[in-house]
Amino acid sequence: MSSVNSIGWQPAQLDLQSVLPRNHYYAFGQGAVEALLRRGIAGLRFRVWKAARPWRRVPARVRAYVDELAGLTDSQLDERTQDIRHKSVHGLSNDQVCELLALVREVSHRELGLAHYDVQLIASWLLTKGVLAEVDTGEGKSLVACTAACLMAFQGRRVHVVTSNDYLASRDAEYFLPVFQRMGVSVASVVDGQEPPERKAAYSSAVVYLSNKEVAFDYLKDLAVLGRSTSRKASLLARATLGTDASSGIVQGGLDVAIVDEADSVLIDDAKTPLILSQSAEASHFEPEQYASAMTFAAQLNPQTHYSLSVSRKSVRLLEPGLAEVAAQARTLFPGTALGDAVHLVESALASIHLFTRDEQYIVRDDEVVLVDENTGRPMPDRSLQHGMHQLLEVKEGVSLTSDKHVLNKTTYQEFFCGYMHLCGMTGTVREVANEVWRTYHLPFIKVPRNLSYRGRFLGHGYHPSRPEKFAAIEKRIRRCLDEGRPVLVGTGSVLESEQLGQHLADKGISRKVLNAAQDAEESAIIEQAGMKGSVVVATGMAGRGTDIALEPAVRKAGGLHVIAANMADSRRVDRQLFGRTARQGDPGSYEYILSCDDPLLAREFQAGFTEWLGRLIVSGGPLARRIIRACFAYAQIRTQWQGRHIRSSLQKQQRKFRESFYFG
Repeated sequence: MSSVNSIGWQPAQLDLQSVLPRNHYYAFGQGAVEALLRRGIAGLRFRVWKAARPWRRVPARVRAYVDELAGLTDSQLDERTQDIRHKSVHGLSNDQVCELLALVREVSHRELGLAHYDVQLIASWLLTKGVLAEVDTGEGKSLVACTAACLMAFQGRRVHVVTSNDYLASRDAEYFLPVFQRMGVSVASVVDGQEPPERKAAYSSAVVYLSNKEVAFDYLKDLAVLGRSTSRKASLLARATLGTDASSGIVQGGLDVAIVDEADSVLIDDAKTPLILSQSAEASHFEPEQYASAMTFAAQLNPQTHYSLSVSRKSVRLLEPGLAEVAAQARTLFPGTALGDAVHLVESALASIHLFTRDEQYIVRDDEVVLVDENTGRPMPDRSLQHGMHQLLEVKEGVSLTSDKHVLNKTTYQEFFCGYMHLCGMTGTVREVANEVWRTYHLPFIKVPRNLSYRGRFLGHGYHPSRPEKFAAIEKRIRRCLDEGRPVLVGTGSVLESEQLGQHLADKGISRKVLNAAQDAEESAIIEQAGMKGSVVVATGMAGRGTDIALEPAVRKAGGLHVIAANMADSRRVDRQLFGRTARQGDPGSYEYILSCDDPLLAREFQAGFTEWLGRLIVSGGPLARRIIRACFAYAQIRTQWQGRHIRSSLQKQQRKFRESFYFG
């Protein structure tokens, strides 16, 4: 969807200083001590402020205006809106912010039939203070984002509401359009496929809904238009200035306010991968036949003799005998190629064979290798692997070879989001990574209480020797739930396993829907029906995140939605995301793990012989066996979480060096 509303009040011109990143001194090692002192003082001030808990008084202050506003006619309400807008030019006091909150609440109630709960008012207020709010799943985060966007747009700020995919961006901009129109705030969405003039028009709106991918790559494209600048500061100032010039190639303009929905997914999960703006190279570094030769040669090498492989660290390295083999064959297999490049190509070929599995890290669609987000199961058709890796996967799968890519510019989510003057966000699962978010983004965390008490029941862990036994146990649980009149949502760890489990259930006569990266377009429609009686959905990762699952009355009476985790995720936080699909807004529900010893999480951290021993231990039974295997899963998950933090930290350091060389080299 393009610009949804091009009329109404527009944001004030940005002050050029507003585009300076919040930590630009620290990012380049200049004034690091000063930056650390500022952060320390800011942290202390936040702790004092948090201890006072000023947000507790927000609902009462808002309710003081509710009855008065409810008694106004539509024309009187519009006049009240205009009056507050005039006052907001010079900033708003806390009382005026609460009055504006009450106004947005009344407009939302009249236009959409949605009146904010107290927890939504608190969360909206916290976002205006630059806080990362943990708002439980099902508590109405979309309405919170709309409200906070209105509050900050009224103060002349240009707001980006960042979501995890294009569907959510266009859906929310369309759904909340009546509220924004009534408030006199222009709103638009930026999605894949829009041309630059359309994007530029959308970015000129006061509030823009868009995905993290779109906003970050538009930022990189703007930097590419500017070219190398004498400093990053000058580059950012130029973007803000030229963003208002219709004749310039700048699309986005400055980075003022970002409200990040599902912030843990955007700021943490997606932050392990750099964002690279590239174009097809005129000439490939390797010839097509050299990729095929590398794959054939790599397949003949022996593990432990010629190379060392670490699945958990996702690394492969040639040993001395392997290097000798490459040196001996280099002239024949890779003519005209330097020995170092030949070694790199062979190691990449080994990685494509052993570290990349079809329907896990990538899928094949329309004669193309498409990467898959391992956290969400969603395809990433716009991304490709570098240094010949993507071409090696294409050779592996027998599809047409694409050209190599030439890097124009790159960034990371860590660097990009620190460029906003005001950063805030919300999610249902962030407390496990709250310290990392503070260190990386200088974003403090506050837990917002639930609107209604939680009625979810945890049914524990079920362990089985191998996947067939696990599938049988899942089938048994599904049949029991269906007999009770309850729907079931099963979360799997990969596209491949979702297909296998779906086929197993179909063979056993159970009607089910499979949702994975191959059916991403149907995602929300399938998830919306997951609360219907008799529904069985098998999904990868957090498919349908951001889509509400409404329960039928009969289902609510029967006990609600039951969620099964068929794999333990790389992070406890991701498991909580899946379990958050049930027992929303006071509904009943239940959830459980049904796992096996060939779980990918265990396979990455332990040798095959050890996991086979665990399988035999499960068969022997007993409480001690359960304690041992539970400890193994917990250890593997903690290790994987630590590795993720290490990857993000290393990526941040690499990007810092790249940016220094890009602007000052």
